[in-house]
Amino acid sequence: MSGIHCDEKVVEEFNKFKMQNGRKGQTNYSYIIYRIIEEKIVITKKQERNEDQSLEDQWEDFCQSLNYPVDAEGKEDENGERKGAYGTFDFTTEVDGLKICKGIFVTWAPGDIKIRQRMLIGATAESFRAELGTASFHHVIQAGSFDSLEIERVYKKFKITK
Repeated sequence: MSGIHCDEKVVEEFNKFKMQNGRKGQTNYSYIIYRIIEEKIVITKKQERNEDQSLEDQWEDFCQSLNYPVDAEGKEDENGERKGAYGTFDFTTEVDGLKICKGIFVTWAPGDIKIRQRMLIGATAESFRAELGTASFHHVIQAGSFDSLEIERVYKKFKITK
């Protein structure tokens, strides 16, 4: 993993995330954000699903969270320095009465972060995704700008018309 180690808790939490499927009595997350902090991949945000929020609004929150600046402890960076991130999103919607659940993995490395950080994010993405379980994802997005994250592209990938 290019010298970067995945925290053991990350895999445990992801396994819970991928098995959740709206089970009663269980916290249901719409997404998880991961970052490289001190040579480890750690979770910096788990967002509970808000049933009153549209899928489009959940996706928008997810995209903004990927871009959120954090410091070495995963807290808000006072300098506003962004470092890139990974995210997993539970794309759950209903089409013609049929519930569709798809896992999405995003590598977020915007063009204005430091070169070293971009290279680290890119070099680690494949092995991190494999550690989580490559088969868990129906779609993988490598994004450097918000244009790459437009929800219409996701709908198109899953052949969903909205």
